[in-house]
Amino acid sequence: TLCLAPPQSRRPIARIKTDSEVFAVLAVLKELCSQERRSRFSVQCRVLFRRAVRTIRLPAWVSRPSGRAFGVSLLLHLILAACAAMSLVPGAEQFREIVFETEWIAPASGLEPAVEMTAMASAATVVSLDDILNTDLNRAIGAKGQANGAGLGSGRGQGVGVGRGDGKSFFGLATEGKSFVYVLDCSLSMNHPHDSEFKTRFRKMKMELANSLRQLKPEQEFFIIFFNHEAIPMPADRLVSAAPENQQHFLSWVDQVPAQGDTDPTAALSLALRLRPDVIYFLTDGCFSGPANEIVRSIQQSRTAINTFSFELWLTEKQKAGLELMRKKKASAAMTKLGESTYRQMREVLMAEQVLQGLAEHNGGKYFVIP
Repeated sequence: TLCLAPPQSRRPIARIKTDSEVFAVLAVLKELCSQERRSRFSVQCRVLFRRAVRTIRLPAWVSRPSGRAFGVSLLLHLILAACAAMSLVPGAEQFREIVFETEWIAPASGLEPAVEMTAMASAATVVSLDDILNTDLNRAIGAKGQANGAGLGSGRGQGVGVGRGDGKSFFGLATEGKSFVYVLDCSLSMNHPHDSEFKTRFRKMKMELANSLRQLKPEQEFFIIFFNHEAIPMPADRLVSAAPENQQHFLSWVDQVPAQGDTDPTAALSLALRLRPDVIYFLTDGCFSGPANEIVRSIQQSRTAINTFSFELWLTEKQKAGLELMRKKKASAAMTKLGESTYRQMREVLMAEQVLQGLAEHNGGKYFVIP
Protein backbone atom coordinates (compact mmCIF):
# COMPACT_ATOMS: atom_id res chain seq x y z
CA THR A 1 0.00 0.00 0.00
CA LEU A 2 2.88 2.25 0.81
CA CYS A 3 4.61 1.61 -2.50
CA LEU A 4 1.51 1.93 -4.63
CA ALA A 5 0.35 5.20 -3.13
CA PRO A 6 0.66 8.36 -5.22
CA PRO A 7 3.92 10.27 -4.80
CA GLN A 8 2.25 13.23 -3.12
CA SER A 9 0.80 11.03 -0.39
CA ARG A 10 3.92 9.03 0.39
CA ARG A 11 5.12 9.25 3.95
CA PRO A 12 6.75 6.85 6.35
CA ILE A 13 4.25 4.92 8.41
CA ALA A 14 6.66 3.78 11.07
CA ARG A 15 10.32 3.82 11.77
CA ILE A 16 12.20 0.59 11.28
CA LYS A 17 14.44 0.17 14.25
CA THR A 18 15.62 -3.46 14.13
CA ASP A 19 17.23 -5.73 11.56
CA SER A 20 14.32 -8.19 11.76
CA GLU A 21 11.90 -5.48 10.69
CA VAL A 22 14.10 -4.66 7.72
CA PHE A 23 14.22 -8.27 6.57
CA ALA A 24 10.46 -8.64 7.07
CA VAL A 25 9.79 -5.70 4.79
CA LEU A 26 12.18 -7.05 2.17
CA ALA A 27 10.50 -10.49 2.34
CA VAL A 28 7.08 -8.94 1.70
CA LEU A 29 8.43 -7.08 -1.28
CA LYS A 30 10.10 -10.22 -2.61
CA GLU A 31 6.83 -12.14 -2.32
CA LEU A 32 5.11 -9.45 -4.37
CA CYS A 33 7.84 -9.84 -7.00
CA SER A 34 7.67 -13.64 -7.08
CA GLN A 35 8.56 -15.76 -10.07
CA GLU A 36 5.01 -15.93 -11.42
CA ARG A 37 4.61 -12.13 -11.46
CA ARG A 38 8.13 -11.23 -12.48
CA SER A 39 7.50 -11.73 -16.20
CA ARG A 40 4.65 -9.21 -16.11
CA PHE A 41 5.75 -6.74 -13.46
CA SER A 42 9.52 -7.07 -13.45
CA VAL A 43 10.16 -3.46 -14.47
CA GLN A 44 7.49 -2.06 -12.21
CA CYS A 45 8.71 -4.15 -9.28
CA ARG A 46 12.22 -2.85 -9.61
CA VAL A 47 10.96 0.75 -9.61
CA LEU A 48 8.71 0.14 -6.64
CA PHE A 49 11.50 -1.62 -4.76
CA ARG A 50 13.80 1.40 -5.17
CA ARG A 51 11.06 3.81 -4.06
CA ALA A 52 10.30 1.67 -1.04
CA VAL A 53 13.93 1.57 0.00
CA ARG A 54 14.15 5.36 -0.30
CA THR A 55 10.91 5.81 1.61
CA ILE A 56 11.74 3.44 4.47
CA ARG A 57 14.21 4.79 6.93
CA LEU A 58 16.77 2.09 7.37
CA PRO A 59 19.13 1.86 10.34
CA ALA A 60 22.41 3.69 10.12
CA TRP A 61 24.49 0.51 9.79
CA VAL A 62 22.76 -0.34 6.50
CA SER A 63 24.31 2.67 4.86
CA ARG A 64 27.78 1.60 5.91
CA PRO A 65 29.80 -0.46 3.35
CA SER A 66 30.18 -3.38 5.73
CA GLY A 67 26.46 -3.50 6.40
CA ARG A 68 25.61 -3.45 2.71
CA ALA A 69 28.08 -6.28 2.06
CA PHE A 70 26.53 -8.32 4.85
CA GLY A 71 23.04 -7.83 3.48
CA VAL A 72 24.02 -8.75 -0.06
CA SER A 73 25.86 -11.86 1.17
CA LEU A 74 22.89 -12.96 3.26
CA LEU A 75 20.50 -12.46 0.36
CA LEU A 76 22.69 -14.46 -2.00
CA HIS A 77 23.01 -17.32 0.49
CA LEU A 78 19.24 -17.45 0.95
CA ILE A 79 18.70 -17.56 -2.82
CA LEU A 80 21.26 -20.36 -3.26
CA ALA A 81 19.69 -22.37 -0.43
CA ALA A 82 16.24 -22.04 -1.99
CA CYS A 83 17.55 -23.17 -5.40
CA ALA A 84 19.28 -26.18 -3.88
CA ALA A 85 16.12 -27.22 -2.04
CA MET A 86 14.07 -26.96 -5.21
CA SER A 87 16.55 -29.12 -7.15
CA LEU A 88 16.58 -31.87 -4.50
CA VAL A 89 12.81 -32.24 -4.13
CA PRO A 90 11.13 -33.40 -7.39
CA GLY A 91 7.77 -32.01 -8.20
CA ALA A 92 4.61 -33.87 -9.05
CA GLU A 93 5.22 -33.31 -12.74
CA GLN A 94 8.52 -35.20 -12.52
CA PHE A 95 6.90 -38.20 -10.86
CA ARG A 96 4.17 -38.33 -13.47
CA GLU A 97 6.74 -38.24 -16.24
CA ILE A 98 8.65 -41.22 -14.82
CA VAL A 99 5.52 -43.30 -14.47
CA PHE A 100 4.41 -42.42 -17.95
CA GLU A 101 7.71 -43.28 -19.62
CA THR A 102 8.18 -46.61 -17.80
CA GLU A 103 6.75 -49.59 -19.70
CA TRP A 104 6.49 -53.04 -18.10
CA ILE A 105 6.47 -55.94 -20.52
CA ALA A 106 4.91 -59.15 -19.19
CA PRO A 107 7.08 -62.26 -19.67
CA ALA A 108 5.99 -64.51 -22.50
CA SER A 109 4.06 -67.57 -21.36
CA GLY A 110 2.97 -70.81 -22.95
CA LEU A 111 5.90 -70.96 -25.34
CA GLU A 112 6.07 -73.97 -27.50
CA PRO A 113 9.08 -76.06 -26.59
CA ALA A 114 11.63 -76.62 -29.33
CA VAL A 115 11.48 -80.06 -30.96
CA GLU A 116 14.68 -81.74 -32.03
CA MET A 117 14.37 -83.55 -35.37
CA THR A 118 16.60 -86.34 -36.52
CA ALA A 119 17.12 -87.51 -40.09
CA MET A 120 17.32 -91.29 -40.18
CA ALA A 121 18.27 -91.69 -43.82
CA SER A 122 19.30 -89.55 -46.78
CA ALA A 123 16.45 -87.61 -48.43
CA ALA A 124 14.08 -89.06 -45.81
CA THR A 125 11.20 -87.30 -44.14
CA VAL A 126 12.23 -85.98 -40.73
CA VAL A 127 10.48 -87.35 -37.62
CA SER A 128 10.37 -86.07 -34.03
CA LEU A 129 11.21 -88.64 -31.39
CA ASP A 130 10.53 -86.76 -28.15
CA ASP A 131 6.87 -85.85 -27.67
CA ILE A 132 4.48 -88.71 -28.36
CA LEU A 133 5.04 -90.62 -25.13
CA ASN A 134 4.54 -87.63 -22.86
CA THR A 135 0.97 -88.95 -22.90
CA ASP A 136 0.88 -91.97 -20.65
CA LEU A 137 0.03 -95.37 -22.04
CA ASN A 138 -3.18 -95.79 -20.12
CA ARG A 139 -4.71 -92.88 -22.08
CA ALA A 140 -3.70 -94.54 -25.34
CA ILE A 141 -4.66 -98.10 -24.40
CA GLY A 142 -6.52 -98.01 -21.08
CA ALA A 143 -3.65 -99.24 -18.92
CA LYS A 144 -2.14 -98.00 -15.68
CA GLY A 145 1.26 -96.40 -15.59
CA GLN A 146 3.20 -94.46 -18.17
CA ALA A 147 5.36 -95.50 -21.08
CA ASN A 148 8.48 -93.44 -21.74
CA GLY A 149 10.33 -93.41 -25.02
CA ALA A 150 10.30 -91.92 -28.49
CA GLY A 151 7.61 -91.47 -31.06
CA LEU A 152 5.92 -89.40 -33.71
CA GLY A 153 4.87 -85.82 -33.37
CA SER A 154 1.96 -85.40 -35.78
CA GLY A 155 0.17 -88.73 -35.78
CA ARG A 156 -1.45 -90.46 -38.68
CA GLY A 157 -2.81 -87.70 -40.85
CA GLN A 158 -5.54 -88.01 -43.47
CA GLY A 159 -6.13 -90.39 -46.31
CA VAL A 160 -5.99 -93.69 -44.41
CA GLY A 161 -9.14 -95.71 -44.88
CA VAL A 162 -10.71 -97.93 -42.26
CA GLY A 163 -12.15 -100.50 -44.61
CA ARG A 164 -10.72 -103.97 -45.16
CA GLY A 165 -8.51 -104.74 -48.14
CA ASP A 166 -6.67 -107.73 -49.49
CA GLY A 167 -5.18 -110.27 -47.10
CA LYS A 168 -1.39 -110.01 -46.71
CA SER A 169 0.95 -112.16 -44.65
CA PHE A 170 3.94 -111.88 -42.34
CA PHE A 171 5.84 -115.10 -41.60
CA GLY A 172 3.04 -116.88 -43.41
CA LEU A 173 0.31 -115.43 -41.17
CA ALA A 174 -2.24 -113.77 -43.50
CA THR A 175 -4.36 -110.88 -42.20
CA GLU A 176 -6.88 -108.63 -43.92
CA GLY A 177 -6.51 -104.89 -43.74
CA LYS A 178 -5.57 -101.70 -45.54
CA SER A 179 -2.98 -100.32 -43.12
CA PHE A 180 -0.23 -102.31 -41.37
CA VAL A 181 2.30 -101.43 -38.67
CA TYR A 182 5.29 -103.68 -38.01
CA VAL A 183 6.64 -103.56 -34.43
CA LEU A 184 9.91 -105.49 -34.53
CA ASP A 185 12.51 -106.43 -31.91
CA CYS A 186 16.04 -105.14 -32.58
CA SER A 187 17.56 -105.96 -29.18
CA LEU A 188 20.96 -107.65 -28.88
CA SER A 189 19.42 -111.10 -28.46
CA MET A 190 18.09 -110.94 -32.04
CA ASN A 191 21.67 -111.68 -33.16
CA HIS A 192 21.14 -115.20 -31.87
CA PRO A 193 21.87 -117.81 -34.57
CA HIS A 194 18.96 -119.06 -36.66
CA ASP A 195 18.92 -122.37 -38.48
CA SER A 196 18.35 -120.92 -41.94
CA GLU A 197 20.23 -119.37 -44.81
CA PHE A 198 19.95 -116.00 -43.05
CA LYS A 199 22.13 -117.19 -40.13
CA THR A 200 20.57 -114.95 -37.43
CA ARG A 201 17.06 -114.20 -36.19
CA PHE A 202 17.51 -110.54 -37.06
CA ARG A 203 18.37 -111.15 -40.71
CA LYS A 204 15.53 -113.68 -40.97
CA MET A 205 13.07 -111.12 -39.63
CA LYS A 206 14.27 -108.41 -42.04
CA MET A 207 13.83 -110.73 -45.02
CA GLU A 208 10.29 -111.64 -43.94
CA LEU A 209 9.53 -107.94 -43.54
CA ALA A 210 10.67 -107.26 -47.12
CA ASN A 211 8.54 -110.15 -48.41
CA SER A 212 5.50 -108.87 -46.53
CA LEU A 213 5.89 -105.32 -47.87
CA ARG A 214 6.19 -106.55 -51.45
CA GLN A 215 2.76 -108.16 -51.15
CA LEU A 216 1.12 -104.81 -50.42
CA LYS A 217 -0.58 -102.72 -53.10
CA PRO A 218 0.08 -98.98 -53.58
CA GLU A 219 -3.33 -98.08 -52.09
CA GLN A 220 -2.40 -99.90 -48.88
CA GLU A 221 -0.21 -98.30 -46.21
CA PHE A 222 2.49 -99.35 -43.77
CA PHE A 223 4.77 -98.16 -41.00
CA ILE A 224 7.81 -99.84 -39.39
CA ILE A 225 8.90 -99.46 -35.76
CA PHE A 226 11.94 -101.23 -34.35
CA PHE A 227 12.48 -101.39 -30.60
CA ASN A 228 15.09 -102.38 -28.06
CA HIS A 229 15.08 -100.36 -24.83
CA GLU A 230 13.39 -97.56 -26.82
CA ALA A 231 11.26 -97.09 -29.92
CA ILE A 232 13.03 -96.57 -33.28
CA PRO A 233 10.39 -95.51 -35.84
CA MET A 234 11.09 -95.25 -39.53
CA PRO A 235 11.79 -91.69 -40.78
CA ALA A 236 8.22 -90.64 -41.55
CA ASP A 237 5.49 -88.87 -39.62
CA ARG A 238 2.52 -90.99 -40.72
CA LEU A 239 1.56 -94.21 -42.44
CA VAL A 240 2.92 -94.19 -45.99
CA SER A 241 1.70 -95.64 -49.25
CA ALA A 242 3.04 -99.07 -50.18
CA ALA A 243 4.13 -97.75 -53.57
CA PRO A 244 7.32 -99.48 -54.84
CA GLU A 245 9.47 -96.38 -54.41
CA ASN A 246 8.40 -96.06 -50.76
CA GLN A 247 9.11 -99.71 -50.13
CA GLN A 248 12.58 -99.39 -51.59
CA HIS A 249 13.32 -96.23 -49.66
CA PHE A 250 12.31 -97.54 -46.25
CA LEU A 251 13.81 -100.99 -46.77
CA SER A 252 17.12 -99.19 -47.30
CA TRP A 253 16.60 -97.66 -43.88
CA VAL A 254 15.70 -101.07 -42.40
CA ASP A 255 18.99 -102.46 -43.67
CA GLN A 256 20.89 -99.89 -41.58
CA VAL A 257 19.19 -100.69 -38.25
CA PRO A 258 21.46 -102.78 -35.95
CA ALA A 259 20.49 -105.28 -33.26
CA GLN A 260 21.59 -103.96 -29.87
CA GLY A 261 20.30 -103.01 -26.44
CA ASP A 262 17.67 -104.48 -24.10
CA THR A 263 14.05 -105.43 -24.71
CA ASP A 264 11.19 -103.08 -23.81
CA PRO A 265 8.32 -102.86 -26.34
CA THR A 266 6.02 -100.48 -24.46
CA ALA A 267 7.09 -97.31 -26.27
CA ALA A 268 6.93 -98.95 -29.70
CA LEU A 269 3.48 -100.45 -29.06
CA SER A 270 2.17 -97.11 -27.80
CA LEU A 271 3.40 -95.45 -30.98
CA ALA A 272 1.88 -98.18 -33.16
CA LEU A 273 -1.52 -97.76 -31.51
CA ARG A 274 -1.39 -94.01 -32.03
CA LEU A 275 -1.19 -94.63 -35.78
CA ARG A 276 -4.54 -96.51 -35.59
CA PRO A 277 -3.78 -99.14 -38.25
CA ASP A 278 -5.97 -102.08 -39.18
CA VAL A 279 -3.26 -104.59 -38.25
CA ILE A 280 -0.17 -104.63 -36.01
CA TYR A 281 2.51 -107.30 -36.42
CA PHE A 282 4.41 -107.51 -33.13
CA LEU A 283 7.55 -109.67 -33.08
CA THR A 284 9.99 -110.22 -30.20
CA ASP A 285 12.30 -112.93 -28.90
CA GLY A 286 12.97 -111.54 -25.44
CA CYS A 287 11.44 -111.42 -21.99
CA PHE A 288 10.13 -108.13 -20.68
CA SER A 289 10.56 -106.45 -17.33
CA GLY A 290 7.74 -106.61 -14.78
CA PRO A 291 6.20 -103.18 -15.60
CA ALA A 292 6.41 -103.87 -19.34
CA ASN A 293 4.60 -107.17 -18.85
CA GLU A 294 1.75 -105.50 -17.00
CA ILE A 295 1.39 -102.73 -19.60
CA VAL A 296 1.42 -105.11 -22.55
CA ARG A 297 -1.10 -107.39 -20.83
CA SER A 298 -3.57 -104.53 -20.45
CA ILE A 299 -3.68 -103.47 -24.12
CA GLN A 300 -7.14 -103.92 -25.60
CA GLN A 301 -8.12 -102.42 -28.95
CA SER A 302 -11.43 -103.00 -30.69
CA ARG A 303 -10.28 -101.43 -33.95
CA THR A 304 -6.77 -102.82 -34.42
CA ALA A 305 -5.95 -106.51 -34.74
CA ILE A 306 -2.62 -107.37 -33.07
CA ASN A 307 -0.78 -110.47 -34.25
CA THR A 308 2.16 -111.55 -32.08
CA PHE A 309 5.26 -113.54 -33.00
CA SER A 310 8.14 -115.10 -31.09
CA PHE A 311 11.10 -117.20 -32.18
CA GLU A 312 11.22 -120.77 -30.98
CA LEU A 313 13.76 -121.10 -28.18
CA TRP A 314 16.66 -123.50 -28.22
CA LEU A 315 15.99 -125.51 -25.08
CA THR A 316 17.46 -128.69 -23.73
CA GLU A 317 15.18 -131.65 -23.20
CA LYS A 318 15.29 -130.97 -19.48
CA GLN A 319 14.27 -127.36 -19.96
CA LYS A 320 11.46 -128.34 -22.34
CA ALA A 321 10.14 -130.84 -19.81
CA GLY A 322 10.28 -128.30 -16.99
CA LEU A 323 8.56 -125.66 -19.12
CA GLU A 324 5.80 -128.11 -19.97
CA LEU A 325 5.27 -128.77 -16.25
CA MET A 326 5.00 -125.06 -15.64
CA ARG A 327 2.40 -124.73 -18.40
CA LYS A 328 0.38 -127.34 -16.54
CA LYS A 329 0.77 -125.24 -13.37
CA LYS A 330 2.97 -127.82 -11.65
CA ALA A 331 5.45 -125.34 -10.28
CA SER A 332 6.84 -127.56 -7.49
CA ALA A 333 7.58 -130.40 -9.87
CA ALA A 334 9.18 -127.99 -12.35
CA MET A 335 11.46 -126.49 -9.67
CA THR A 336 12.50 -129.94 -8.51
CA LYS A 337 13.35 -130.94 -12.06
CA LEU A 338 15.08 -127.72 -13.14
CA GLY A 339 16.62 -126.32 -9.99
CA GLU A 340 16.00 -122.80 -8.71
CA SER A 341 18.18 -120.88 -11.21
CA THR A 342 16.88 -122.61 -14.34
CA TYR A 343 13.35 -122.52 -12.98
CA ARG A 344 13.51 -118.72 -12.76
CA GLN A 345 14.73 -118.51 -16.34
CA MET A 346 11.93 -120.75 -17.59
CA ARG A 347 9.40 -118.76 -15.58
CA GLU A 348 10.42 -115.62 -17.48
CA VAL A 349 10.12 -117.51 -20.77
CA LEU A 350 6.65 -118.72 -19.84
CA MET A 351 5.57 -115.25 -18.75
CA ALA A 352 6.66 -113.72 -22.08
CA GLU A 353 4.81 -116.47 -23.93
CA GLN A 354 1.63 -115.83 -21.95
CA VAL A 355 1.88 -112.08 -22.52
CA LEU A 356 2.12 -112.54 -26.30
CA GLN A 357 -0.72 -115.06 -26.34
CA GLY A 358 -2.97 -112.81 -24.27
CA LEU A 359 -2.15 -109.73 -26.34
CA ALA A 360 -3.21 -111.52 -29.53
CA GLU A 361 -6.34 -113.08 -28.01
CA HIS A 362 -7.59 -109.81 -26.50
CA ASN A 363 -7.10 -107.85 -29.71
CA GLY A 364 -8.52 -110.07 -32.43
CA GLY A 365 -5.17 -111.44 -33.55
CA LYS A 366 -3.15 -114.65 -33.46
CA TYR A 367 0.00 -115.81 -31.72
CA PHE A 368 2.61 -117.54 -33.90
CA VAL A 369 5.89 -119.25 -32.94
CA ILE A 370 8.58 -118.92 -35.61
CA PRO A 371 10.57 -122.16 -35.97
